[in-house]
Amino acid sequence: MTEQQIADVAPKPSTPSRTPDPAPPPGAPRSRRTVIILALLFVLVVGFFVWRGFFASPSLPPSIVAVSGRIEGDDSAVAPKTAGRLLDIRVREGDMVKAGDIIAVLDDEQIRAREDAARAMLTSAQANSKVAQAQIGVLQQQLEQNQLLTGQANLDAQGRVWFCGRKSQRVRTAAGTLFTIPCE
Repeated sequence: MTEQQIADVAPKPSTPSRTPDPAPPPGAPRSRRTVIILALLFVLVVGFFVWRGFFASPSLPPSIVAVSGRIEGDDSAVAPKTAGRLLDIRVREGDMVKAGDIIAVLDDEQIRAREDAARAMLTSAQANSKVAQAQIGVLQQQLEQNQLLTGQANLDAQGRVWFCGRKSQRVRTAAGTLFTIPCE
């Protein structure tokens, strides 16, 4: 080939022409940079809502004021009327309580055992009282009989004095034997 032919075939250095890049067609996918920005924005929004839902401190009720500072409080002694074991603690340290609120529940097994023992003693005392009342009735009857016998003995003694004014007398008993009443 001739030099001219080779020159025609060889690429010609071209002067740079400033032709604008063709614009992407309207239905073409977005550029990579736009996709990264949108994905990052989506992750930030989701992260914010997750943080707010799980990690953010809850808002305070309107009756509580949030301030910083030093708090000093008075200690209150809380004591039950009776001793016993705790079954349930219904409040925690720092909880708000009112007068009359139940703070803890005591095991009442020991108290019930004492109550049952007291009831058994009461039943026993009532039974003893009934027995004593019955004995009082028997003793009153015995007292009445003894008073009658004392009265009869007094009458008999008066009769002996009358007999002693006479001579010694022979008295016949129900068995039929005779004995002599000595008069002194």
